[in-house]
Amino acid sequence: KSITHTQALDEIAISAGFNHWHHVVQANDVLKPSEVALSSGCVMAFDVKDGMDVDTSDGVLIEDHLLEMLTEKQLFEIYANSPDEDDEQNRPLKETLSDSELHEYFRDYCSFMYFRLAEPHANKPLKEVLALIRQYSFWMPQYIWLQGHLIDTYHLPAEDENGNAVGVRF
Repeated sequence: KSITHTQALDEIAISAGFNHWHHVVQANDVLKPSEVALSSGCVMAFDVKDGMDVDTSDGVLIEDHLLEMLTEKQLFEIYANSPDEDDEQNRPLKETLSDSELHEYFRDYCSFMYFRLAEPHANKPLKEVLALIRQYSFWMPQYIWLQGHLIDTYHLPAEDENGNAVGVRF
């Protein structure tokens, strides 16, 4: 098949869900802050009910809807490999549910609001990040990506400014 370079770019772009190659270039500009935060900064995924109360008024935490697309595959794998609590053998969900059920339950039970830390705060160590998050949210996020590493923070208690536990998830 003999096609021009531009036609080849268009075919690849269309196969990835874009209208043509130029949309890929435009999307890259829009996605860049999200990708940088995910790979070398700090990203947080809050359960929707908790994320709605996150304070973003001073710009330290930035709500970022594009992060869902960038993290969905990784979070789906975590969900699919989690134990099925209704299974006596405690097998992973991917072994006890059909693909359609697995995707449906993931959409139903794994709904997140995503935030990234503004660049001046993005490279802090985890302990400082957790202290910073406490200033903006009662609950910790379910997941944090810090310099590209995923950390499950779901079971961390909500703490006051003195480090006393004031809320625990079950």
